[in-house]
Amino acid sequence: MVKALISSKTNERIKNLSDVNNSVKFWACYLNTVKLIQSASNPYYVNKTDKLNLVRKQNPLERSMLKYLLLFDPDILALKNNSKNIKVFMRPLYFGFGLMQTSQEQIKELNDELEEFHESKSDSIFVLFIGALNHWVNLVVHKTVKTQTIEVPIEYTEEEKLMKKRRGSET
Repeated sequence: MVKALISSKTNERIKNLSDVNNSVKFWACYLNTVKLIQSASNPYYVNKTDKLNLVRKQNPLERSMLKYLLLFDPDILALKNNSKNIKVFMRPLYFGFGLMQTSQEQIKELNDELEEFHESKSDSIFVLFIGALNHWVNLVVHKTVKTQTIEVPIEYTEEEKLMKKRRGSET
């Protein structure tokens, strides 16, 4: 979805949107993501049991894996550092058993990014990954800022025209 929002050409945008519903693209992305997670060496992000279950049972991606992907996935990093200079914010928000499972520091970081997004004077995208146990909802907000230059013809009096002419001849 973010790729489609960043696309400037209509046919490119349509292709990226149609890819969202393409099961072949989904499974190719899933398998690439599994390979990336399998290569994670830090058990803080991905433990050995989760790695095995991803391959054997095609389990869903876990919360800790999302943290890892947001930091190291080349596709996600390419979206954040896109050539269009569109600022892309991505932030997870975790819930479990009716309670928010996000630290105060993470809430502060989320708030800071929301403020930066809100105050941005250029096009930007905010993706909030809302995790409730093993269910995920992605909220994508696309902010477009259009600027328009209005040229107003200036009419000079005869006296101003003469003064302007004299200044031009003096230089």
